[in-house]
Amino acid sequence: MFSSSILRATILIFLSFLPVCSLYGQITGTVVDRQTQEEIAGANVIILNTDMGITTNDKGMFTLDWKGEFPIKILVSHIGYSEQEITIQAPGEVQVSLELTVLEGAEILITGERRMIEREVSSSAEDVSLEQIEIRGIRDIGEVLQEMSSVVISTTPSGRQTASVRGSNANEISVYLDGIRLNRALDGVADLATIDMMDLSEVEIIRGGNSVLFGPGNFGGVIH
Repeated sequence: MFSSSILRATILIFLSFLPVCSLYGQITGTVVDRQTQEEIAGANVIILNTDMGITTNDKGMFTLDWKGEFPIKILVSHIGYSEQEITIQAPGEVQVSLELTVLEGAEILITGERRMIEREVSSSAEDVSLEQIEIRGIRDIGEVLQEMSSVVISTTPSGRQTASVRGSNANEISVYLDGIRLNRALDGVADLATIDMMDLSEVEIIRGGNSVLFGPGNFGGVIH
């Protein structure tokens, strides 16, 4: 009778501790990159529906002392990775793998503005108007440029025309039509024979330092 009472009391005491055990536990874990398995420092670990959270250390590790019931859900996140929500059934260790994701942002439009300056040196620029072209009866742009100072036009047997200014190479001359650069990406040379005279209202050539207004690659000058 006495021993039975002791046994019953022992069982009651043991059972009284069970709820306490289910209300407290330590969770330790490591957050890693799913592909490389490298630790992720600075990841945020939050227990959902609470204000409790922590950040992983330089080794990607974290520790949470939870004094509530299990299971619980934690949310793990880091910039550049997809969020991961996992369920923790009991105290212990856990490893969380995050997967890299593409960050989508708002479309960015970059525009540039070229401010034209007054040319104080008249020899650095020269132009021919449409009226002058019509009066002279010029048939192609090569003839227009040939009459300008320091310009040499080369024509191949196939009819291709290129320009040289002050002894420069043809790929050092940029040719623009209505703001569009006509130089080929392959060799950097523009074929003047492809320009229709009907599309022209004026032809201007810029030599020297003013050619930088049109960007790099205009060492010999600019025709537009």
